[in-house]
Amino acid sequence: MSCSSMVIFLISLTTNSLCFDILVDVTSRSHKMFGFFPKNLCSSLSVLNFFPLVLTTTVVESQQLMEAGMSNIQQLGHGIYRFFVIFLGSAAIGSITGLISSLVLKHIDLYFNPSLEFGLLLCFVYLPYALAEGIHLSGIMSILFCGIVMSQYTHYNLSPVTQITMQQTMRTLSFVCESMVFAYLGIGIFR
Repeated sequence: MSCSSMVIFLISLTTNSLCFDILVDVTSRSHKMFGFFPKNLCSSLSVLNFFPLVLTTTVVESQQLMEAGMSNIQQLGHGIYRFFVIFLGSAAIGSITGLISSLVLKHIDLYFNPSLEFGLLLCFVYLPYALAEGIHLSGIMSILFCGIVMSQYTHYNLSPVTQITMQQTMRTLSFVCESMVFAYLGIGIFR
């Protein structure tokens, strides 16, 4: 058994625990980080939380490449290539979608119809995820970059009512989703 096939074998044995560790690491770091760091620093540091997810996808994909007959050097090159394609492609989709939403909401006057403005904003929030997943990139990364761009540009093009509504809705959804993740992790321990 070669060294690379032994590593792939160990990775395949620990894939479930590796995903569990990454999920715990991402949620615990972001939970601690948002409480103790300034807001502008948190948005740039939270990008680092999603690198393990992209890296795990690349590592698990290397097992399929080993079965396809690629050498170790070819696998390494392909892994690095896939990592950058997934990362840069997802970042581009998220950033472009955020900029488009900013331009659309700047030039379309929806100040007197906040519910339509809120609905259109929710569509722009889901759009990068659907696009990225549709072309086999990282939907999570595209949403992350879309959120960063939208918080810098789109937020100021909204009416005051929609700004407050969107902030409160996202805080509530964030709290509910984080609670569900921790409950799921707590239930998963007893399996």
